[in-house]
Parts: sequence; C-alpha cells; structure tokens
Amino acid sequence: MKMRFKRTVFLLMTIMMLFALLSLPVTATIDTDTFMYYLKLDYNAEGGSVCLNGFYFAPGTYNFYSGAIINITITPADGYVIKSITSEKRYPVYVTDIITDFVPTQSYCMSKMMYCNRVITVEFAKICTATALASPSEGGTATVNGETSITASAGTEVVFQAEPNSDDGWYFAGWYTPMPVLEAYSIASSDEDDGLVLVSMDNPYSFVINEDALLVAVFKQRIYNVGIEIIGEGTVTGAGEYSHGEYLNLTATPASGWRFENWYYQDEAFNPVEYRVTTDMAITAKFVEDQKTDTQPRARPVDNEETRYSLNISVEGPGSVSPGPGTHFYYKDMTVVLVPTPEPGAIFLGWFGEDGSDIVDNTVLMNKNKTIIARFETREEVQLLAEPEQEPVPEEYAITIPDDDIPISSPVLPRTGGIPLEFLITSGGLMIAGGIAVGKKKNRR
Repeated sequence: MKMRFKRTVFLLMTIMMLFALLSLPVTATIDTDTFMYYLKLDYNAEGGSVCLNGFYFAPGTYNFYSGAIINITITPADGYVIKSITSEKRYPVYVTDIITDFVPTQSYCMSKMMYCNRVITVEFAKICTATALASPSEGGTATVNGETSITASAGTEVVFQAEPNSDDGWYFAGWYTPMPVLEAYSIASSDEDDGLVLVSMDNPYSFVINEDALLVAVFKQRIYNVGIEIIGEGTVTGAGEYSHGEYLNLTATPASGWRFENWYYQDEAFNPVEYRVTTDMAITAKFVEDQKTDTQPRARPVDNEETRYSLNISVEGPGSVSPGPGTHFYYKDMTVVLVPTPEPGAIFLGWFGEDGSDIVDNTVLMNKNKTIIARFETREEVQLLAEPEQEPVPEEYAITIPDDDIPISSPVLPRTGGIPLEFLITSGGLMIAGGIAVGKKKNRR
C-alpha cells in the first residue's frame, strides 16, 4: 500500500515538472527541430520593454518547446509611444501580421502558441513637441501642421507655415530657432537675429521630427525709397526710406524771389500731409518765380483728428486749381496757398461756395472745415474798332434809319436809330448819312 502511494506521488511530481519545463524559456538547443521553435524579439530597449509570461526579455532570440503558450506584454517607456507592432510566422511559410489595435501610450498584450518560428518586431517612438511662433505677432501668423503647437512621435514629418500680414506691409524673413540648434534643422545661415539663428527661408518648411522643435517665423516691414526732384529754385527735406504705411514728412523752402507751388506725384498734384507710403515714390517739388513766399507748412500729421480741418475744393468751368479738387486735411490755423490756373481762352472769376468769402489773395486760413469752389469762364472774343473817343452827338444832328437798313458788314456797336454813333460824330459821317437818306427817298419814289 505504501509503495503504491509513493509511486502515485512520484508520478504527480513528474507531471508537474514537465508542465513547468514546457512553460519556461530554454536557451539550449535540441537536435530535433520537431519539438523546439524560436521566438525572436526585435525592438529598441530605450523606448520600452517586452515581457514573456511576466518576465522581462531583452531584444534577442529565444527557444520554446512546441505547443508552449507565450503571453507577450509590450510597454512604452516614459516619453515614448508604441509606433508599430508586427508579428511574423517563419515556418512553414512566412506570414506577416501587422497589429493596429494598440493604444500608442498604453501597454499591449497578446498570446502566441509556439508551433512555428516567430518574430515579434516593436517600434517605440519618442514623443516630440513642435511649436511655431510669430515675431512680431502683428507681422503675421505661424503654424505647424495647422496648429500653433502639436505633439508627434519621432519620425513624423511636420510642416511649418508662415502667413505674413502683407496688406500692412509685412513680409516673411525666415524661420529662426534659439540656440542650441537642433540637428534636425538644415541651417541656412549662421547669422543671428535678436538671439535667433536662421534655419530656413523656405515657406512652407517641412522636415522629419526626432526631438522637440521650436521655430520662430520672423516678419519684417517693407521699406520704400522716396526720391524728390526739384523744379525751380528751393530746397526740400524728407527724401529717403519710409516704412510701409508711414506718413510722408516733407518740407519745401523756396529761394528768394520764388514761391513753392505744389508737390507732384505721377504728374498729379497731391498733398503729402495725408499720404501714407505703400510703394517706392518719385516726387516732384515745383517752385515758381514769385515775390510771395509759400506759407503753407508741410508737417507730418498725428492721429488726433481733432487737430486737423478739412478743405473741400471743387472746380467749375475751364480751369484747374492747386491743391487739386477733393478733400484735403490740414492742421488747425495752417495757411494754405491756392493757385488757380484758367485754361487758354478762359478767365478765373474767383472763389465761391460756402467759404469762398474767407479767401483773401488766394490764401485760406484753416480755422474750421471749409468748402470752396474755383469758378472759371470762357472769355468771349470781341473785335472792337480802334476809334478815339468822341463827344456825344447833339440831338439836332442825329439822323435815324430803320434797323433793317443796316448793312450786314456793320460792326456791332451801340446804335442810334440803327446807325452806329461813330458814323454820326464827324462831318464826314454826317455827309455819308445824309447821302444815304437822300438816296433812299429817290428809290422809294
């Protein structure tokens, strides 16, 4: 009886040992492949770990008995994610299974039976942050993959995009990064701008990210050149470089005996006090010979609209005026010199409108908003006889003839009964008139 009990216990212990051996990895090889298969683990250990039946296994190849069940646990390290998992069967034929149902930031578990050779490949990727900044912020916007900041796994392509506020004169001047420079960047220049190093002038700019990236889109305002040509004699200031949207700041000083007429841009008179620069400009300052001195100040305006008054100028008839027609703005108490110019054959009648009476000697004082009209009129060409002035003809010598008897060629002059006075104020004229009267009486008979 005791012998039977001992045999039973021995048999049970033997079975338990066999099950234990089947569940443990074996590093030794067995000559017969029928009872042993290998499991190869391929992964980057700095990015995470792989455990088999609860035990950590470094990257490598391990042998297991045929039929063994292997529980595999894949875990990413801090700052890493699971990027991909692939399971391959190597016997009897190659079969690749790409696993997609994992959560990149969490552990993933699966079980495999060893009835063939297997390869488990895991790719861990570092978590990277990509950030895009704009400098200055009013110059435009900067994004990476459509956002100001994103997180992406290493090996992912990121696209940086800059959008300058071109309507306000800003342009993109390049992608910059603070020191130290990341190896991922292809440095375009070693020049520094406000502590930043130029990375690329491309826009958009793309690359594969493998570590945190910070790029700054630098925007700069356009600079325009303003040149001044002088006609006449005088001096000017204000030529040079202007930033986009900056007001012109011009002054004109006529020489002795000269008067400043106006500023001209593209052959049209204009008022620089109210002009913002948005392009390169070639301006003409015109001086005309005159004893008067232009009293019109040329100063840069300020944003306080209460310090400026409007001058609305319109033109009626054949002529022009400087400053030209339209609405102009001047500082309070500025003196504006107006220059009317009639066309050939026309005359300037004067200043009219609501505030035409305020203009003295073609000069207006800007002490309020004003509306004026420059009125011109065509001059009639009249031919007059160059006869000396004579004393009035006494009534007793005046001879009248019906109006319908005036010759067609008679000059248009004041008449007395149809005969020009000039024919009646001399003795010769009297004789001619008397002859005409006698001749008409004979013809009537």
